[in-house]
Amino acid sequence: KHLDRHLIAEQVELTDRTSKFAAMHLAGPQAHGILEKALGEAIPDLAEFQHMERTFGNNSVCHIRRRDPLGVPGYDIICLNARADGVWKLPVTPGGGRGDGSRASGAKPAGSQANEILRIEAGTPIYGVDIDENRFVMEVPRALRAVSYSKGCYLGQEPIVMSRDRAGHVNR
Repeated sequence: KHLDRHLIAEQVELTDRTSKFAAMHLAGPQAHGILEKALGEAIPDLAEFQHMERTFGNNSVCHIRRRDPLGVPGYDIICLNARADGVWKLPVTPGGGRGDGSRASGAKPAGSQANEILRIEAGTPIYGVDIDENRFVMEVPRALRAVSYSKGCYLGQEPIVMSRDRAGHVNR
């Protein structure tokens, strides 16, 4: 229902399915190599926000998105809740996704406190913590990563363009 307020004339039905999925984030200078070892196969060099689908182990299909919210190379790994425990273990298990024991993937769990420290140092805001509907997008650090000046019409475009063209800055 929260997203329904963004619908204007579209005939769509929105369903919240987030509780059915688990999300993990693999980050650090060696994230690409660790992910390859965990999968047991080479993966392409993805630009930030590009994504792919791969299978961990024998049957854990996951969506993998390249994203750097912590200021270091990173990958979001999203899978069904039922598969999350097995997928989470693969990057830290010797042999990665194939279970052959021949090489260690190399990941080490860091925890939510380390994630929060790195996120703040990188200047990545979180909705509901650092920003909300009462904050003008151009007042948020890294706003230009989320705003397009070349995209067609969208809700809120006029004040964004005005802040760029008329004022040249925002108040906060």
